[in-house]
Amino acid sequence: STTDRSDGDQKRGVCDTLALIMSAKNPRVSVVLERPLSEMLYDLARRDRTSVSLTARDLLRHALETYEDGALSQLAEERDSTFDHSRALPHCKVWHSAGKPKTR
Repeated sequence: STTDRSDGDQKRGVCDTLALIMSAKNPRVSVVLERPLSEMLYDLARRDRTSVSLTARDLLRHALETYEDGALSQLAEERDSTFDHSRALPHCKVWHSAGKPKTR
């Protein structure tokens, strides 16, 4: 529930729930799905002869990897737009100096 605590701390909610869920060996997540999405998930699990939870996990993993790829691509584009070739070091200087031990 989202009731205020008497000691003035934050409201109960996601953090409290995650603390309980994260104590398991493999954390669990409870998700409410619309009927068409639920039916698609069950159909995929049946087709692949796997459990619904494994199917959901694999789909979520794929979605998060795709999301991460997009974020990294955006970061690369931002860096590329500010890259100055005149200030860049050549490959041989970067890797040649990386192999030498630092002297004091």
